[in-house]
Amino acid sequence: MLTVVFDFRKIHQESRFYQQLLEQTSGPASFGYNLDSLWDWLTGGMALPAVLELNHLPAFPQAMIRRILPVLVQ
Repeated sequence: MLTVVFDFRKIHQESRFYQQLLEQTSGPASFGYNLDSLWDWLTGGMALPAVLELNHLPAFPQAMIRRILPVLVQ
């Protein structure tokens, strides 16, 4: 099973979140760095099953959490 680990103390921009996801899941170079691309990758591109570890989530800006988290937990 794939495990993807995010340390939000080191992620200060939404684009860095996407970069870490793609690095750990062998994502495509054509990834769009937006919520639509994230949804497409999670539901049809990356290997499943997968576990996403969201370490130190409160360190990530709250506005970005509200945008990304609903996509991750669907």
